[in-house]
Amino acid sequence: MIRSVNGDLTLKPRLITAQESAEPFDLILFSTKAYHLEGAMQDLKSFVGEKTVILPLLNGVAHISLLQQEFGLDKVIGGLCFIETTLSEQGHIIQTSKGHYVRFGEFGNKETERIRVIEEVLSGTKASFVRSSHIEQDIWHKYLYIATIAGVTTLMRAPLGPIRDSENGYEFIRGVFQEGATIMLAHGRHWIRRLLLGI
Repeated sequence: MIRSVNGDLTLKPRLITAQESAEPFDLILFSTKAYHLEGAMQDLKSFVGEKTVILPLLNGVAHISLLQQEFGLDKVIGGLCFIETTLSEQGHIIQTSKGHYVRFGEFGNKETERIRVIEEVLSGTKASFVRSSHIEQDIWHKYLYIATIAGVTTLMRAPLGPIRDSENGYEFIRGVFQEGATIMLAHGRHWIRRLLLGI
């Protein structure tokens, strides 16, 4: 059961276990938590074929190289998602805001037939699937956003709004953002410089 501001949905997904047999999948979406990634990769190995494309939606960047090492550079495209959800006591998925979109694209900004096919297949969904011509930047931008918000709210043990509105709160948030961006810049993500100039 999904209860959403965009409309409720009840469904029974088709499930498969690692021990069952099936033809290789055309497209596999990884949306696990990072600590479940290794197990998920092993479980899905037998379902990855010559033409399978892997679209990861995990936060951060560390998972990309792990997936590439496990399945091959050519199998993995870039992806990220923005959605706010939680689980109710009954185990229902609760979506609390209207935003629900996925960005995806080939690394190296390549234009390929498979990315055009994926775009076409995903275009009929209620969520917004957007093909990106700079997916690596998008992934790092989201990483910086999450690192800033999570870092600030964890350190202060408070929601972002009250932190921002407190004395020196805005300056503190900006300082955490700048520190994260500076680290990313030191790791060769030079387009982050534009974000630093904009704050």
